[in-house]
Amino acid sequence: MKSIIVLGGGTAGLISAITIKQTFPNYSVRVIESDSVGIIGVGEGSTEHWRRWSEYCKIDIRNLVRETDGALKKGIKFENWNGDGKSYFHALSHPFYSYNQAVNSNAFAKTLITDNIKTEDILLETSLVDYGGGLFTVNQYHFNTFKLNAYLHKLCSERKIDVINSTIKEITLTETGDVNYIIAEDDTKYSADLFIDSSGFKRVIATKVGAKWISYKKYLPMNHALAFPTNDITDLKPYTLSRALSSGWNWRISTQGRYGNGYVFDDNFIDATKAHDEVQSFYTEEVKVAKDIKFEAGRVDKLWINNCVSIGLSASFVEPLEASSIGNSILQSFGLCDMLEEWFIDRSIADDYNVKFIACFDNIVDFVQLHYMTKRNDTEFWKTLPERMTKTNFIEHNLELFTKCLPQTHKFSGMYNMFTAPNWAQVMAGLELFDKDFLRDRLLETHGDVKTEQHTIYEDYLANIEKQSYIDHKVLLEQNKLVVKFDRK
Repeated sequence: MKSIIVLGGGTAGLISAITIKQTFPNYSVRVIESDSVGIIGVGEGSTEHWRRWSEYCKIDIRNLVRETDGALKKGIKFENWNGDGKSYFHALSHPFYSYNQAVNSNAFAKTLITDNIKTEDILLETSLVDYGGGLFTVNQYHFNTFKLNAYLHKLCSERKIDVINSTIKEITLTETGDVNYIIAEDDTKYSADLFIDSSGFKRVIATKVGAKWISYKKYLPMNHALAFPTNDITDLKPYTLSRALSSGWNWRISTQGRYGNGYVFDDNFIDATKAHDEVQSFYTEEVKVAKDIKFEAGRVDKLWINNCVSIGLSASFVEPLEASSIGNSILQSFGLCDMLEEWFIDRSIADDYNVKFIACFDNIVDFVQLHYMTKRNDTEFWKTLPERMTKTNFIEHNLELFTKCLPQTHKFSGMYNMFTAPNWAQVMAGLELFDKDFLRDRLLETHGDVKTEQHTIYEDYLANIEKQSYIDHKVLLEQNKLVVKFDRK
């Protein structure tokens, strides 16, 4: 029987363990964690990959939301990123996404953009949720980080995944560079066929097998975050708020019982004290910082080395924008399970894994950097950002092209890409990056005068919206707390 050890009991480690056990139920899967290591607890939002993962692992969404104080996430509202007080949504929903599958030639998408019609669902600004869809209206959710961790631990227990509380003090290697044992402070030795390093920024195993850190700070200069909860949940919005501030941005994530909040900034332009004072001005409740975190965007040079795979923060980190961390862990776990059986026969598949997930990481970096291509220049941070931030190769070679023809689907062909053409198109529309005159001329050239036809499609969408039944987000979550159990004796 094959044995796998996951080092780290955070979200990434537990997701990895559960995914592997679901895929290979006869494998021995153990999680080793230390109660002296806390949870980072910065991100409480997922991407749409969460729905796919929960269905694959047979997790009941209703129970998950109930036990984690979860809430629905329709998308992300970006506020004042161009410095003009306007906002836009990144949410792959009706009407834009439905008619945007062939985004490079779609007349409907181009008509919305050139006629300044919002590309997102008009219900996003409200707290209304589709009554019929209920909790399944969305593919992504918000969670209380600590309750999510407890819930994932519960799943591990139910699925016979051993969770061991132990602090590792030493890693020993074989002559070929494989991990031989990981040794605890009480001298207990743990061995396995494969080790997953989900020990976070410490990279306890990865550094021992030779993983080297590659910095991406020239592409993403954010390096500091203040995270803090607030208790005022009178306005339980089913979306994440991302508000641009003087030297970065402020997030607000709604869960049942509290908001998760934070300020991500570049501390070359503002220190933690001034950042606290600035973000306080947006809250009536006193801002009490729970975590003060310094970070650097980057990744390890190889995610899979010998019999060690790095997943989660031990492998890479971008920044909290777009909540990509959990989604990336899910994709990595799926990729590992896709290739694991082959690896036991031919270890060269690890090279393929590295290529694919370095590309996955670069795809995330490209998309996050896109958000900083703004017109804002009212502070020293925003004014100097264009000259300080090196454009990624993808943005350097494609952004100008995309402004004139919309993002091209074939440019995002990576198997594990997290963000594709529709994601890019909606953010570019929100940041007003498109050359609308050029798009309008091309639309006339390729499709003729189709404006009336496309507006009719939009009117049909509005009419359909008006026919549906809706429920308030908060009421829906309260209803989900009601559980009826019958005595079957």
